[in-house]
Amino acid sequence: MEKLDDKELKNIIETLLFITDNPVSVKKISDIVEIKDASLIKKTISELKQAYANSDRAFQIVEIAGGYQTSTKPEYGRWVRKLYKDKLIAKLSAASLETLAIVAYRQPITRAEIEQIRGVDVIAPLETLIEKGLIIVTGKKDTVGRPLLYGVTERFLRQFGLNTAKDLPELDSFEIEEEPKTEQQELFAKPKDVKIFDDDEKEGEEEILPAKDDGQTEENSSTQDDKQQEAVEDESSEEVTQKTAEEEVTQGTAEEEVTQGTAEEEVTQEESLSSDENS
Repeated sequence: MEKLDDKELKNIIETLLFITDNPVSVKKISDIVEIKDASLIKKTISELKQAYANSDRAFQIVEIAGGYQTSTKPEYGRWVRKLYKDKLIAKLSAASLETLAIVAYRQPITRAEIEQIRGVDVIAPLETLIEKGLIIVTGKKDTVGRPLLYGVTERFLRQFGLNTAKDLPELDSFEIEEEPKTEQQELFAKPKDVKIFDDDEKEGEEEILPAKDDGQTEENSSTQDDKQQEAVEDESSEEVTQKTAEEEVTQGTAEEEVTQGTAEEEVTQEESLSSDENS
């Protein structure tokens, strides 16, 4: 094949990128134009991209899914949708979108790992995404059971305008808006000034009483002293009562001993009188 000049090479590459339905790789273009110098192909494509940008055209050349393709600019998308309004536009459910996002950011990933993240079964969303050609089975995980691994496809990259999965936006760049709390959630919300301790923490924590003013402190101190004095008086009263009881018991015992002694003397006197009479 005869050597192509720069202008003719540029026109051929522009034609290929315009007519194709799928992205064309640099290698594929090199094979078609029979030029082994890949850097020359990339340089020509860059010149075309710059020419489109300078002329402010409605379409552009994008690097997508590992290749290049001509596409319309995003700001004119609504007019294209009006042209194809009779065609059915298949939309993904929220479950399918969540599953697709997990696969895209965590690939290769197993079904069990996806379910662990979502907290629900994902068999149906996976089947839908495979049917639409957005994810495929990329292999098996080297673990017990050899579960299947899933990853995104080139069609996914084309649909989302990405060259590779590494071009996905960083997760930190997304701003997650918190949903407003309902009245019931506000009612049962935990107060911010309440600290809940674990059992291990309770052992090392000391009870901290709220601070009191001086007047209240003196009053409490006086009340405490009065209670202590009353306790001492009660204890002294109990001791006196106990001693009195012991004295009464002792006196009673002594009286019993005197009575017993008197009885014994009387018995002795009676025995003496009886002896005298017998004599």
